[in-house]
Amino acid sequence: MAEEAYPEITYGAAVPELLTTEKMEKKMKKIIKEGGKRGVEIEGAADMGGLQFFCTTMDEPAGDVDLLYESMRAMNEKSDPTEEERKGGSGRIGKMIISKDQADSKLALVAYCPPSKHDQLKADEWMKDILGKLGGGEMLFGDAYTAKAELKNDSTKGLFVLKLKDSAITESINYLKSKGLFPDKTDDSDDDEYIFGDDDFPQAGDDEPAADAGYPAAEAEAAPAPAAAADEDGAEPYPDITYGAEVPEKLTGEKMEKKMKKIIKEGGKRGVEIEGAADMGGLQFFCTTMDEPNGDVDLLYESMRAMNEKSDPAEEERKGGSGRIGKMLISKDQADSQLALVAYCPPAKHAQLKADEWMKDMLVKLGGGEMLYGDAYTAKAQLKNDSEKGLFVLKLKDSAITESINYLKSKGLFPDKTDDSDDEFIFGDDDFPS
Repeated sequence: MAEEAYPEITYGAAVPELLTTEKMEKKMKKIIKEGGKRGVEIEGAADMGGLQFFCTTMDEPAGDVDLLYESMRAMNEKSDPTEEERKGGSGRIGKMIISKDQADSKLALVAYCPPSKHDQLKADEWMKDILGKLGGGEMLFGDAYTAKAELKNDSTKGLFVLKLKDSAITESINYLKSKGLFPDKTDDSDDDEYIFGDDDFPQAGDDEPAADAGYPAAEAEAAPAPAAAADEDGAEPYPDITYGAEVPEKLTGEKMEKKMKKIIKEGGKRGVEIEGAADMGGLQFFCTTMDEPNGDVDLLYESMRAMNEKSDPAEEERKGGSGRIGKMLISKDQADSQLALVAYCPPAKHAQLKADEWMKDMLVKLGGGEMLYGDAYTAKAQLKNDSEKGLFVLKLKDSAITESINYLKSKGLFPDKTDDSDDEFIFGDDDFPS
């Protein structure tokens, strides 16, 4: 099937002079990096879920609407297939992008509608209607392609960013559903599950890259784990997960405390994203890559634990929650010398696949590597450069994801939706930025 031509996008809002100054150079690099990575993820998740529009939140703009607009440009930039690190590529997918400042005083909103959807929806129309639903805000620019708006706290109008940060996404999704542009897939779950990205608006100003995402799950019908209680909304009970691999003593030392916080934060955020993307795409398994472990298999295993940790609905910032979804996680070191792999299979899927079986078969397909631990629930392995065996991490970083997806397809556990490229299914840091 011929792929839809990449759209010619008109950006009618001028770039403010302030953003072009030397003083803003470092910040703009962060904005473009975060936007470019999110674009890759949106493209992958949209393909998996068959979505035409996407609603997400961003950290780096910190509530600045002009920076958020530039973030959107980076998402839509056409990917260069010759580049080692893919960026952007989501210009075919409409978006509502949200960002708030650290003080919870202002909310920035940017909308984008691709030209192929203009007969159904235009960006300025979308933004105008969303501001109406939120009860206020100022539209600063709008045309058929893009629109940007800002909303500030106003007690006289009952506008409070802390409350509206969630409403902006929910109202955007409901608006798209009303126009038949977003799947109204389930009646028993919150729209929260559709929020992909930093839907809980973690504090801005963090030097860590915004976490991206992974791979999804459908409704499993296997018997629940004995101690698991059914969720209030009637969803499949959250699984009791056994982590058989011990935590190495080195990870519990004071020296590793700061690093472990970063590992858990990145893993927890990725878990939220995996849960949301899984719901959208109806996937049972997810394959993704992680930055923070930097090729350390023990750190990657702890990242997986953080993804699977049951979310606490009482917490303001949601974390984890993807324990129902099987995963293959990949991380490489900066020197391209070692590749870490961690697999997880939820108990509801053990009749079809076990983690140790999956990992063992993957290592065979990759041509080498050492399995360091494995049981039905989890497995971890490491692969190092070996010229005699023809093993090169720089090459295998891509193969590990592709082979994992193809393996799941062969077992009927991943949608064989397109023959064009498995690359589109790679969700997360699939290009392993350094």
